[in-house]
Amino acid sequence: LAPHGEYEHPRIRPRAGDIMIDGGVSDMVGAQRAFAGQVGPGGRIHGFEPIPWMADAAREALAPWPWYRLHTAGLAERRGQAAFASLRDSSHICAADGDGTVRCDLVSIDDVVREEGLERVDCIKLDVEGAELDALRGAGDTIRRFRPRLVICLYHTPEDLMTLPLFVKSLVPDYRLEVAHASCGFTDTILYAEVPAA
Repeated sequence: LAPHGEYEHPRIRPRAGDIMIDGGVSDMVGAQRAFAGQVGPGGRIHGFEPIPWMADAAREALAPWPWYRLHTAGLAERRGQAAFASLRDSSHICAADGDGTVRCDLVSIDDVVREEGLERVDCIKLDVEGAELDALRGAGDTIRRFRPRLVICLYHTPEDLMTLPLFVKSLVPDYRLEVAHASCGFTDTILYAEVPAA
């Protein structure tokens, strides 16, 4: 096990004054409170939660940190809509609409960066229940341009252990990658990536 907790790598994590993209929030906002404290009022966080009722609850819980802006949308390669299974701690895209699903908006990180006029992105965290590769594809321009620190969950599908690190390296070969596992369960295996300072 890693000596640090999930999302808590001592070097590859949000820092004071960062502009951060936080993909995957739910209504349990312990990590988001920590991120908001780490970036502080001199930073900005754009968080993304696709399930409307969860986004509303998270937005209310995060109100004391006005520099944390929550978007009711999921992260994907391109703008659109998808059916999501509405589960409290593991909402995910489904093949089709049905009982227990909700239609949700999707947006790409590259679109958000353009539309919000972000002058940089310092850190991206993705815990989007198996849609990490799709979200990374929608962040290609942002990652190549700004080379942010990356905190990406690897445990949602077996192939993620290989495909996500390889995709990150295909975008920016200079990324240094580390994998850490932060619990005794199968979850909490995280890819941490940074481009070393010159």
